[in-house]
Amino acid sequence: MRSAREPRLTPLGCGSTGAGRSTSASGVPGKPAATSSADRGGGRGTYGSAPADRVIAYAGVPNVGRVARITGTEETALTADINVKLLTLHTMMPVPGAPRDSLVVTCASPNLPLKDETYDLFDAITSTFRFVSAQGTTVRAVR
Repeated sequence: MRSAREPRLTPLGCGSTGAGRSTSASGVPGKPAATSSADRGGGRGTYGSAPADRVIAYAGVPNVGRVARITGTEETALTADINVKLLTLHTMMPVPGAPRDSLVVTCASPNLPLKDETYDLFDAITSTFRFVSAQGTTVRAVR
């Protein structure tokens, strides 16, 4: 059961989602201070073991504010008999006007050899995200 202080996560896109807290944050998109699942004893995810390279961190998204991010390599079924490894970035965007809700934006790519460049691309994509009011103005969540 989720405690009253835990955010509710709404998955958007493919892949599994999870939530966590880092011990500190740099606030720099793509280069946040972080802890890995190995640093926290490995942990277990909802769907099995957490990937060894999973990193949970805070970052800043220009039109949203402080967000939580989870990066790592996940394996998923491409077809019934073929699995593929994917680099993933899950970004939990706080929803304006709903302090316990987050929108989860997931980016995934099989481009493992270009890991740093792929995460830079994911950061650039998610940095364009914003919530817009009915009047067309950008709305930031306050947490």
